Amino acid sequence: MGCGASSGGGGGSELDHLKDATVTGAGIAAFQVTGAGTEHVNGIYARHGMYESHPVFKKGGIWIVMYGGSWYIGESSKLEADDGDYYRNDTHDDHLPSVMNWETAESGADPAPSLMPILEGPAAYAVQGAGTATANGVYVRDGMHQGSPLYRHERGHLVLIRTSGNRYRWMIADKEKLEETDGDLYCTESCSEYPPTGDAWTVGGDGDNPGESDELQGLKPAPTVVAMGADGVALKLEWVPAMQGTTPAISIPTTAAAAVQFVPNYVMQTTTTTTTMAAPVVMAMPVA
Repeated sequence: MGCGASSGGGGGSELDHLKDATVTGAGIAAFQVTGAGTEHVNGIYARHGMYESHPVFKKGGIWIVMYGGSWYIGESSKLEADDGDYYRNDTHDDHLPSVMNWETAESGADPAPSLMPILEGPAAYAVQGAGTATANGVYVRDGMHQGSPLYRHERGHLVLIRTSGNRYRWMIADKEKLEETDGDLYCTESCSEYPPTGDAWTVGGDGDNPGESDELQGLKPAPTVVAMGADGVALKLEWVPAMQGTTPAISIPTTAAAAVQFVPNYVMQTTTTTTTMAAPVVMAMPVA
């Protein structure tokens, strides 16, 4: 992917370092584990920091954790022992655990469980004022990509995305050309957990005219971007104070209807702006 992305040389180690700093699992508040033959494994596992550069999800002393190149559901006190492992997943994605393809491990009982991600963060982003008119519109949350929230344009051809190919900076790009420079319309210098709002965006490519190319290109001016809640009301991403002596509490919903609207109050607050969308957002569940 372009907009200043580099390749070759020592880029691999630089990207690995940046991934460790930015891929936190933000966007997934928790996983709901269901269907496990070992009954006490089922339940809600809330995201709780990182373990060896990967997000870890905890339900008391049982963790969903990346260890030794595979994801496990197991006892946190026995990470180095096989008899603490209930279920294992060797699906190669070191950003987040897979929701499918779990296998029973040493201490687990059949059947193996499935996982349902519980989303956090803005339900959508409204892109406004872009010189390329087709980039304007509502981008609705559609799961995750490389450990980051993914937002898809209401007409489906563009995505608001953060990828390793662009050093984990945010892009508005053609979903079919994420590894090609000519698919980049707009970009930022930000590798924040959620897409930056306001006027943080710049034009991809030359930004002046489409020339003789038939490809969709980013044209000046660059857009402004507004975070939206599931009710269509504009949000402002910001940290808010926790009560003294406490940490921000996460109230985890237990139903799919609640899950798709989950927004933690320590990530955002509603602003007083009158910007709204025409209708409430219908947020897509993540793709397995």
